[in-house]
Amino acid sequence: MTREQQFATISAAKAHVLQWAESRHVPLVHVDVVVPFVETDFSLSVWLFYDTDASVSACSLSGTTAAVQAEYRAGLSAAGYDLGLLPQVEFYMGLTRERGPALRG
Repeated sequence: MTREQQFATISAAKAHVLQWAESRHVPLVHVDVVVPFVETDFSLSVWLFYDTDASVSACSLSGTTAAVQAEYRAGLSAAGYDLGLLPQVEFYMGLTRERGPALRG
């Protein structure tokens, strides 16, 4: 997989999961992805941003966040992401509207 192919699959997965979330009324408002600078490292960190603190907690407790993560991985796979690299995808939580960008591990 080239870096260009990785970016194309990341973009497709982001669009997929946002559309999926909207169709299910999941309060996911933004997705950011961070890739390493090392050209041969294809791991990635996916930042999921919900609308409120309450949504972060509720989605975590209800299993919705796990479903969002699974759907993002499915979007990567459908876009042609190397299946061997899927275990290297890590997810993090962030907040947007209540307090501005804040990190959650």
